[in-house]
Amino acid sequence: MSSATDCPLEEAMLAPRLSVVVLLWVLPISWVVHDVEEILTIEPWSRRWTRRIDGQTSGFGVQKRLVAVLASTRRQYTLAVGLVGCIVVGATIAGTLDPTGVGLVVYLTILGGYFLHAFVHLGQSALLRGYTPGVVTAVLVVVPSSLFLYWRLFAAGVVDARLVAVTATGGLLSFVPIVVGANWAARRLDDWGS
Repeated sequence: MSSATDCPLEEAMLAPRLSVVVLLWVLPISWVVHDVEEILTIEPWSRRWTRRIDGQTSGFGVQKRLVAVLASTRRQYTLAVGLVGCIVVGATIAGTLDPTGVGLVVYLTILGGYFLHAFVHLGQSALLRGYTPGVVTAVLVVVPSSLFLYWRLFAAGVVDARLVAVTATGGLLSFVPIVVGANWAARRLDDWGS
């Protein structure tokens, strides 16, 4: 007769199930901290960069396109953040309700996209040679909290390298349509509400 302690996954999920389930909420909490930086800085950053490149005929090609994509009002950005937040919280709920099945896969996919998007922030800042909204918390919050989550989930035996690689790839591929879709919807909602 076997006991729950014969299987590391069962042991990890039975006794500390609450701790693993609670652990999953680190993602939306760190996401809020990260997005507060973006919300607070997007509008002044957009004005400054738009003025800086307006009228420039050379030397700002890629930067112009990047600023055009990123530039936003605080209201529009907050709407977009709220829409993405629904996805982050939804994935976290899925992970807490089903921490060994599809719910976990959904959660890990969003976690992977969240983790890898920190490097998008670093790339944007490198391209513009300066601050971009969210880059500070990308380094100080997104990367450490994501690595902490992966470390704890590995330690609990809930994930393995293959699952993390597959879901992180899915997260990276889904990141662009989620963000672009949220920004598009936020602009439509903002226009409608004006």
